[in-house]
Amino acid sequence: MKLYKIQEECYLDRSRTHFFKLYYPIDVGWTFLKSEITTRNFEYIAYRDVKNKIIMI
Repeated sequence: MKLYKIQEECYLDRSRTHFFKLYYPIDVGWTFLKSEITTRNFEYIAYRDVKNKIIMI
């Protein structure tokens, strides 16, 4: 997973298709990679359709 600090920046990465918002208690910078995250505190906020358009949920 690639995590972003700013929501609009994650939409610029066209290789990503599903977008979640989660609470991460440590400030690790603007972006970082994590192989696995275990949490119940997340929200599914958007996805990218077949035409590359962001669909907000």
